[in-house]
Amino acid sequence: MELVYLWVEEYKNIKNQGFNFSPKFNCDYDGETLTIKDNVDKKGNKLYIENFFGDNINVTAIVGKNGSGKTNLLDLVSHPVAKKQFIIFSDNTYFYFSGIAENISKIPIAEVLKSRFKKIVFGNKISSIEALTTIYYNNILTIDDKDKCFPSSIGEFHKNIGITRRIYAVNNKNVVTAKEDSFLSIYKQFNIAKSQNLQNTISLLQNQTINLPFSIPKRLKIEVMTFAFEDNKLINEHFQNLNTTFSFNSFSDNVKGAILNNFFAYKLSIDIILKLEIKEKIKQAFHHQTMTGFYTEISNLFLQERWIKQENYKEQLNPYIDIFLKANQFLDLIKNFHIQGSRIWYIEIKDIPDNFINLYELVVGAGVEFLRFSFSHELSDGEENFLSFFATLNEKKLLKYTDTAITKNIVLLIDEGELTLHPEWQKKYIKYIVDFVKNNFSNYTVHLIFTTHSPFLLSDLPKQNIIFIDKDKNGNCKVVDGLNDKQQTFGQNIHTLLSDSFFMEDGLMGEFAKGKINEIIRFHNLTKKNRHKSCLQKIYDKREEGFRQTQSIIGDSYLQQVLENHLLEIDKFFDKKIAKAKLKTRLEKQLAELEDD
Repeated sequence: MELVYLWVEEYKNIKNQGFNFSPKFNCDYDGETLTIKDNVDKKGNKLYIENFFGDNINVTAIVGKNGSGKTNLLDLVSHPVAKKQFIIFSDNTYFYFSGIAENISKIPIAEVLKSRFKKIVFGNKISSIEALTTIYYNNILTIDDKDKCFPSSIGEFHKNIGITRRIYAVNNKNVVTAKEDSFLSIYKQFNIAKSQNLQNTISLLQNQTINLPFSIPKRLKIEVMTFAFEDNKLINEHFQNLNTTFSFNSFSDNVKGAILNNFFAYKLSIDIILKLEIKEKIKQAFHHQTMTGFYTEISNLFLQERWIKQENYKEQLNPYIDIFLKANQFLDLIKNFHIQGSRIWYIEIKDIPDNFINLYELVVGAGVEFLRFSFSHELSDGEENFLSFFATLNEKKLLKYTDTAITKNIVLLIDEGELTLHPEWQKKYIKYIVDFVKNNFSNYTVHLIFTTHSPFLLSDLPKQNIIFIDKDKNGNCKVVDGLNDKQQTFGQNIHTLLSDSFFMEDGLMGEFAKGKINEIIRFHNLTKKNRHKSCLQKIYDKREEGFRQTQSIIGDSYLQQVLENHLLEIDKFFDKKIAKAKLKTRLEKQLAELEDD
């Protein structure tokens, strides 16, 4: 199934605008009549190649300048919120019309295509399109509360951790809703998202379902964060003068200590201890010399339950029992691995249990993270971006088919996924994604829709697979023809694509360099007016050396000669004899350099 057409009456800067997403059809809606035509020339020849990217995948790029509406368009596909809009999908057997436009089933449709489709299906809501999953990927964490993620205003959290920003029709139990104005909840959600991304990445690396353009990490580094019982205010308040100096003989000891430090760090845990009158038992446990002994006694107090006399306390105690049940499961996993050192543990990626990271997050619960995870060799942002994208996609493939899980028809939306990637990788980006989908989603149909500013990506796409958008004079989104005088983008030279005014209205040179060059040209123009010669001479005496240095480092040989001519004319303006002498000196220097070569 592929997205064919989207029409929007009004959403942010998109007003009364339609967008063609399929290279097979040309759709147009004027507010009353919808026309759907085959994308063919006057002779009936197809202007597209059937199954160009594979039997199960179609690709569409959305290209436009900043503020033109690219992300707004993805929003409308992934989470329709417009006042009036409709959307058309096709599976080559049916057209599916859906939306919240009034009386959509009464829109006149061109008869030309009706014979090719068994049925035209109408619905009054976007969600009425069954068996379709939309996955939205953004490699920067900018999320809002209605999407069950946290605000984008927390700048220090904008790390390229590559989690999906929005996933609709996908049941993700690891995402929690942050309470309003609750920084702790937001912080916790961030760590859950980060851990889930790590778990997905581990799963991808273990399954070896992708070739990467860099060295694949082989080991995971796990470090216990520093903590100290003596700094715990609640312990000091209720258990004064107790031994808080335990011997830590192993990695497991440090993990146990961190778990207990988390447990005692919250007033709620102290309150339940005091309410159940086990303060003396806790005091006795503090007299242990080893962390293992202390942990065992505390955990047994909550796991055995034999001392609970009041029935109504059981419900209050259950969360604490659950904490230690999960903690002991996690500690059992650690026992199965050879650990070197008391604070740092290296484990082979292939040996990490499937639920290891998720179980760790359950142990942390409402507490503070006590383990720090990193790969054995540090990855760049671009490498993390690459890994996390495919890890996220791989994780969706592993979900089971249920009403709330991923289905066999996927619309994959990527918002500028090539960010942080070197141009060499941008050149390979589309190929990597298409190959990954072919190898891992052979039983699915996938429509990949992405926004980009990169001409490297466009050179892999036929022009019919690209939506070019711009802003009109009022700042509203409009679809444009795209590249000027270009019949095709596929296989096009990158420099040629960049030189088109759609990308670069004012040439390819950097603005700073252009400014330096224009300083020379503007000064030359001043001398042409033949006024204020003595004043200009003083200015030139100060700036000539800088002008000459700028001219000498110009990379384009033609432009370098043009600037040389400007400087020569400036010299002539002040004194032709001196200008001749300067030119002679420069030419002699150049001749000497040629003879040395």
